[in-house]
Amino acid sequence: MRCPKCNNENPDDAVYCPGCYAVLLRVESAAPSPAPAQAQPAPKPAPESRRPIPVQSPPWPWRQVAVVVGIASATLLIVSGALWLFGGRGAKDLAGADSAAPAAQGALDHAFSEARAAGGGKVALERAVLLTAAPVVERNVPSQTLGTYAGWVFKKAQAVLEGSGRDCRVSVQVTLHPDARPSFEVAARQDQPEAALLQRLRTELGSLDPLHTSAQDVSFGAYFTVKGGVPAVSAAAAPRRSKAGQLDMEAVRQACGEEIGMFCNEEKAKPATLLRCLRGHPHDLLGACRQSLAIPGE
Repeated sequence: MRCPKCNNENPDDAVYCPGCYAVLLRVESAAPSPAPAQAQPAPKPAPESRRPIPVQSPPWPWRQVAVVVGIASATLLIVSGALWLFGGRGAKDLAGADSAAPAAQGALDHAFSEARAAGGGKVALERAVLLTAAPVVERNVPSQTLGTYAGWVFKKAQAVLEGSGRDCRVSVQVTLHPDARPSFEVAARQDQPEAALLQRLRTELGSLDPLHTSAQDVSFGAYFTVKGGVPAVSAAAAPRRSKAGQLDMEAVRQACGEEIGMFCNEEKAKPATLLRCLRGHPHDLLGACRQSLAIPGE
């Protein structure tokens, strides 16, 4: 073995060099590492019967969850309301809902207020009532139509009763039919008015344009108090005239608004024609309208 320091040749089994006393390191050739074993393929598992792999639904987004919860809540409210309506109130007539009575009675009350305000001092409309249950009325006649027709009846009766020469109380019952003209029952209490006056009242009421119901009869009543000693038209009242001596048509239209709608609606466009039409119904006009046309009371 050659010393790497002093290059002295030494025996192979020397531990150090006798010339320079350097330690001799025996360098052994590294044994070659065995070649890695070739990876063997894993044995194939024994075939098994094929089973369908369950498909898992992806998690729902929060928006979809909110929509589903909202729909479920709305459905629950609707079902609860239906159960309350048809279950809790099943023993009652559904047509008698609280909204029906004010509609029908309210229309009649409005017509009553207008007729009472338009009446003179001789004839007073004391009260007006539905004689048929309000839910039945609501099913068979539109409330607004009923109110308009009742107003015509009230004011027509007031105009006729202006001709009474006696104190009396008169009731008028109106029944609307599905397939016939309305019928009117006129009765008097206290001092009986003239029989001809009551007959005229029936005739004049029957001359109103007919109003029909859809399926069932509908009735309402009106009650009047007449003071026969009070004149129908004050002697001091004078018709309003324009500077040219003609009647003030605007005043006539305001005073005769209801009468124009009942009797002279087609003639309202021409003043002369309208005046002739109104003066052709002297017994049907209320006090204010009679005064504007200078028609004396009976």
